[in-house]
Amino acid sequence: MSREQDCVDRLDGRNLNGSQASCPVAVPATSGGVSSEVSGHARMVLREMHSLQQHGHLCDVVLRVDGHKVKAHRAVLSGCSPYFKAMFTGNLCESEKEEIDLKSVDKTAINVLVDFAYTGRIAVTHANVQSLLPAANLFQMHSVKKLCCEFLQAQLHATNCLGITHFAEVHACRELQAFGDKFIAAHFQELSQSEEFCQLIFEELTKILSRDDLNVSSEEVVFDALDTWLNYDPNRRQCYLGRALQCIRLPQLTHKTLTKLYETHPFIKENDLCQEQVNKALQYHLNTEDRLSLAKKMKDKLKRRGELEMFCAVGGKNGLFATLDSVEVYRSETDSWSEVASLNCRLQECAAAVVNQNLYVIGGVRCQLRNGTSYRCYDNGVERWQPDINTWSTVASMHMCRSNHGVAVLNGKIYALGGYNGESYMKNVEVYCRKSNQWKMATPMLERRSIFTTAVVDGKIYAIGGYGPNYLNSMERYDPDKDFWEKVAPLTDRRINFGVAVLHGFIYVVGGHNGEQYLSSVERYDTHQDTWKTVASMGIPRTGLGVTVMGGHIYAAGGHSGAAYLDRVEKYDPFTDTWTLAKTMLNCRCNFAFAAL
Repeated sequence: MSREQDCVDRLDGRNLNGSQASCPVAVPATSGGVSSEVSGHARMVLREMHSLQQHGHLCDVVLRVDGHKVKAHRAVLSGCSPYFKAMFTGNLCESEKEEIDLKSVDKTAINVLVDFAYTGRIAVTHANVQSLLPAANLFQMHSVKKLCCEFLQAQLHATNCLGITHFAEVHACRELQAFGDKFIAAHFQELSQSEEFCQLIFEELTKILSRDDLNVSSEEVVFDALDTWLNYDPNRRQCYLGRALQCIRLPQLTHKTLTKLYETHPFIKENDLCQEQVNKALQYHLNTEDRLSLAKKMKDKLKRRGELEMFCAVGGKNGLFATLDSVEVYRSETDSWSEVASLNCRLQECAAAVVNQNLYVIGGVRCQLRNGTSYRCYDNGVERWQPDINTWSTVASMHMCRSNHGVAVLNGKIYALGGYNGESYMKNVEVYCRKSNQWKMATPMLERRSIFTTAVVDGKIYAIGGYGPNYLNSMERYDPDKDFWEKVAPLTDRRINFGVAVLHGFIYVVGGHNGEQYLSSVERYDTHQDTWKTVASMGIPRTGLGVTVMGGHIYAAGGHSGAAYLDRVEKYDPFTDTWTLAKTMLNCRCNFAFAAL
């Protein structure tokens, strides 16, 4: 026998005579082992286990739901459900039972979940999600619960968001509940017309109506929602009105609306508690001498809903030929400025408006550098910035190009007024509807105005001062119900390129230029008395500044002092009639768009 054959026989475990060797073959100590993972092995085993389960082979437990039985393997169920693992491996009586009764579980859901345990596949549908999620939550099958939550989140709509959010709360779906809460606030106006809203119990209703983060164009929307809820079942619900009305920030309703409620609303005029609340709000409007002292007492009622406590400075210029495309945002929470997504072009002499927590930058002068030369182009474009995704997008353009124009938001619509188009000063007005994404022409102002500003008080638009082609101190007021412009009391001084703010029902005109000098002075207009009053001046004169209101204070930012472009920000307290310095902007800016969200 050859030496090679002897080696083969020994490795094969045989003696020379063909019988089994009585001792093992010696393997050199230096030999390495072989380690490998067979691809798809686990999947193959589960597939075989599923086949056994479907045929009822080797199953060691039966799950019973209302008489419906499902056979399964304890090991498989324990592998994907901590609930079943604890049941089968602990000292519970179920660990010894062959059949287990499951309570509060739908039989369709148990079939789907057992099948998922073996296959890892599941179909979440409208038909099964409401039974599947509670069962997955009970069995601690977190991946299935997550899929159900993602499905429901994708289905959120104004007509079902209240129900889905409540469902999420009941089953401890924290992320879905938080998302649903935000959805309710963002879409309050739409959902307030839904059947779900009308069927809310009183406690659920007041919880929603008390929220600070409701995204509404005015407090009238919140009152209308309450009125809709009351009229759904007036005989049973009118007894709640006195308490429900406390959730409405009545001083923010217009004087006209409050008067109508006081005199004609069928429930309010018969309810002493309601009459008292509405009367207090009316006194805030009518008693202008004591309005600021009343405002201190009504601080919570005067807080604007949906306020993000941030304001934006957009574009402008910080040099003779230096036009900006940058955008910076101040956040009160951190008391800091930061840059966000830039405009698509360099832009100055534009205007800003806020609707639905989105910032619209309207018109202006686009500036481009070509071969070292700056070219100006009057623009009719409109850009929208969405703060939640920090993205700019284009919406419908105005019919007219405008710069140094006024903008105003009234009843959820944006008004663009007057301005200069490169050839003439204008008095025409156009209105933008967000839903239709269209502009249409409206009743023109009485005077041509450019480098002016507008304000909205008590449901009316005020066009103030400006140039056209003379320096103006005149002011006119537009009543949308009458579709009519009328002259009201003029400013005490002519002004162009100033800022305007509305706070506690007063119009504040801040800074600017009167044709002779840069102004630091501030005038306050009383809409009910039709009178102007001088209040504390800013620390320095400035023109081309931005002015807005946030947190009960007026902020004046940027501009030009006559000597330099400014990054300075000042804050006005109406209760103390004083200006103080606030956080400086990142960039000097003049003739820019400025608005609070």
